[in-house]
Amino acid sequence: MLFLLFRVAAMADFYRRPGWTRVETAAGPLVLPEPVAETTRLALADLATRFPASSTVAGYPEAGFFNYVLGRRNPFAHEQYFPGHLDAAGQDRAAAAFAARPPDAALYANVLAVGEGARSFGKDYLEKLDGTIRSRTRTVAVYGPGAREGARIGDPGFFVEIRVPADAADTPAAP
Repeated sequence: MLFLLFRVAAMADFYRRPGWTRVETAAGPLVLPEPVAETTRLALADLATRFPASSTVAGYPEAGFFNYVLGRRNPFAHEQYFPGHLDAAGQDRAAAAFAARPPDAALYANVLAVGEGARSFGKDYLEKLDGTIRSRTRTVAVYGPGAREGARIGDPGFFVEIRVPADAADTPAAP
């Protein structure tokens, strides 16, 4: 019992230290460490203002959080793209589905598959799917300390990149 009390106190202390920030979302608030909190806040604001509520959003390697808090639909069968989720035929089907009907917004979040040896989407796995996404979309915004042109998952610094179909009409800039 003493050990349990110590663990609870240690965890409470850890999550109340400086560097954790409350992020308000339509689904309720959450507390995230910086710089993830500010990056998330900016990406959410952009998606909410740039795209109508009926828009579709897909994320790589995953963006279920954004779909959930914004009430946006993912048009594809898979919501996560981590190592081992798709074999070669599955990757071909996912790439073909993306090419045939890309979502209104495609997100890249600089999230590593740490449970799989810190592997990077598009570099260490699912290269063909990544190539299809990048060839059929263009960047409209990148947020976070790792935000820069050409940023790739696995690069230093957290970022969220928002992409739209390459042939889409110009999207309004988010505030």
